Amino acid sequence: MEKINGRLVEYGKKMYKINHQRSFDKLGMLLDEDKKECFDFAYEMAFGTGKHRNTRSGGKKKREPGEIFIDTFQGKAAEYTMYRYLLEYSILTTKPDVTIEGYGVWDSFDLEYGKIHMAVKSTKYYGHLLLLETKDWNEKGEYLPNIENGILNYDMFILIRISPDGRKEMKKRSILYSEQIERKVLEDAILSKRWEFDIAGFITNADFIKLIEKNYVLPQGALLSGTTPMDAENYYVQAGDMRSNKEMIERLQKYKLMFESGLTK
Repeated sequence: MEKINGRLVEYGKKMYKINHQRSFDKLGMLLDEDKKECFDFAYEMAFGTGKHRNTRSGGKKKREPGEIFIDTFQGKAAEYTMYRYLLEYSILTTKPDVTIEGYGVWDSFDLEYGKIHMAVKSTKYYGHLLLLETKDWNEKGEYLPNIENGILNYDMFILIRISPDGRKEMKKRSILYSEQIERKVLEDAILSKRWEFDIAGFITNADFIKLIEKNYVLPQGALLSGTTPMDAENYYVQAGDMRSNKEMIERLQKYKLMFESGLTK
């Protein structure tokens, strides 16, 4: 990704079309034990003692608990699949955090290997955009919620795509917009599914700063392909313009050799 040149096609007022796609290429599936941990975490955050914000940074749309549940499940599933995938290459990262937190508490990072901090982002299997809400970042690519104490810069932003479409599965059962859902109903909807994943690609911190400098921004209210409205303003990069999964593994393996040899700071 030497050059940032994959702007979305703009046609009409606030209408955009994706033109640099990358096909879904299944790499594995969420293990049953991890699926259960993701489910328990998401259920507690949506319906239990945990509290998850019901609007996105800079967004207007209020999410119902059912939406918070499936978004949280998908996000945590992405972290677990990435964690397990890296284990196949003997890259032992921190295990995904399933600590139940209240309002205003964010993880400093999703996965960590040595001094490398990774932000793992998720989308549906047919998605082609890595989106980062502009309200969360400054011009130096620093994560604002972590300004007081935490990791400001991420070395890698990784986009994981998940199949099937969790929101669609919940819509089928008319529970997506519910305030309360019986646990058994959700277990039948979620735990019975095979959740598959691929890695659409990744970008580095330097890539992200270039996106900011070149104003790769999808405005609030923009329509993707004329149908999907954007609730919040986001920086974006298309899947077809992201660095490859192969390059990601090569970078991490190179770092692993240096890390184990004591050559990293």
